[in-house]
Amino acid sequence: MNVQKLMQDTKPVLIDFSADWCSSCQTMDPILEEIKGIVGDDVSFLKINIDKTPQVVSGFHIRSIPTFIFFKGGKMIWRKSGLITKREFLSLIQQHIMR
Repeated sequence: MNVQKLMQDTKPVLIDFSADWCSSCQTMDPILEEIKGIVGDDVSFLKINIDKTPQVVSGFHIRSIPTFIFFKGGKMIWRKSGLITKREFLSLIQQHIMR
């Protein structure tokens, strides 16, 4: 997985750091699926399991999950940990994909 290359893509990228045992992460899964359906191909989605990629997790200084990081043009636009409502997620994403 070349996370660095994906982050530098011209298409915005949303990285979802999670784990199979995380109940908050499981709560977010259907919300993310709905968001994918709404934004379509305008955003790339990448789910990273923290238990399987400790070097990536360390590089991003992930301290809690779920953590979401949104990149556009190789730059981190926003980062948020914890549960996020569908409305808040869509607002954050749409304000950056419309620019």
